[in-house]
Amino acid sequence: MAAPRLVAKGVDQVALRICELGDAHEIPRLQAPSLARTLYRHVDLDAEIPMALYTAVAEVMAWAFQLRRARTEGGAPPPTPQDLPVPEALRVPANNPDVEARV
Repeated sequence: MAAPRLVAKGVDQVALRICELGDAHEIPRLQAPSLARTLYRHVDLDAEIPMALYTAVAEVMAWAFQLRRARTEGGAPPPTPQDLPVPEALRVPANNPDVEARV
């Protein structure tokens, strides 16, 4: 089984457009700035997610699948993931202007 791939990334207007397209297709959105900055900095478009980020990305994917199921089959939405595990070696400071998560 292949690792998940990064299919979109951006800041400013690109990020806004990604969000608009996601909303139009009812794709759940999660605010996870630390993970977003790390993915933006360290993962190229259409590249596999690095093994060091599997746990964080798996938590997000599980949340999205559970949320979609709750919406289609009824029931309470799952709790929003908190404190996603981003390895210290890959973290990008919040004040880094090159990769600031703006959306």
